[in-house]
Amino acid sequence: MKTTEEPLMLSGKENRVNINPYNPENFTESGYKLHAIAIYRHATDGKIVPVHDFRSVFSSYAFVPNDYLLVELKEKIIISESMIKGKIYPDFGLTMSGMGIFCPELYFDFSLPEEFFNKSPEAGTIFVGIKNFTERELLIDANQVIGYLQIFE
Repeated sequence: MKTTEEPLMLSGKENRVNINPYNPENFTESGYKLHAIAIYRHATDGKIVPVHDFRSVFSSYAFVPNDYLLVELKEKIIISESMIKGKIYPDFGLTMSGMGIFCPELYFDFSLPEEFFNKSPEAGTIFVGIKNFTERELLIDANQVIGYLQIFE
């Protein structure tokens, strides 16, 4: 298995995995660091509504006890080959603080038209679920590491 510790997969001519923004300093032994950029919640009418956007509000977000939120990741990730799969693993520090993080697997989607990968501003946007399992308020900061991306062939 190859992991994100091999930058050639991410920046080679084949462009099999595209991370934007890409920063080589985000590589760790655990994988590629993924950060929070915005926070959303499910409204009572079932819609998803923004509650905090770190692009315009630079203060921490107070995550109340037993609440469930969606976190948009700063990094957009596109996998452009069917033999590659990505997995996001939660940050250990967040888990130890009492947060549960629910992360998707990433893969090439054959049902999407090719122009989606090249032109859509939403292409590669990833959301993870996060729950505060504690009875105390926890903070989520701008550029908070939420998890780590690992790539497998």
